[in-house]
Amino acid sequence: MVRLAVKFAYDGTCFMGSQRQPGERTVEGELLSALVAIGAIGSAAKGRFRVASRTDRGVSALGNVFAVDTSFRPKELLAALNAKCRDVHCYALAEVPAAFSPRRAKDRWYRYHLPYRGQDIALMQAAAKEFEGRHE
Repeated sequence: MVRLAVKFAYDGTCFMGSQRQPGERTVEGELLSALVAIGAIGSAAKGRFRVASRTDRGVSALGNVFAVDTSFRPKELLAALNAKCRDVHCYALAEVPAAFSPRRAKDRWYRYHLPYRGQDIALMQAAAKEFEGRHE
């Protein structure tokens, strides 16, 4: 059994958010279904499945990370997941220490893209200054 960190991307317009929600199609739900279907885990709890960050409905991600405990062959995991997941692409993995949690990342980097629809750019730039730097 090893703990693996898997980097993945998704088109958020295909999901009702990333976090599991009963009766809704979510990114976590898609990943967990695939992990169970390929035999990588028996359940989210048994696999200690954790995701680095969450997104709302319609928000996409290029570099989110999940961690899972598995005895599945690491070299074959990405291909197996990508064959089962729709609208989610897993593209990198690494073996990590057993205590690794993607929620406790040392740093995070976000880039937001907002289509221009007549917004007051100067006002938005002034507001954005409040978010610069390091914050708890």
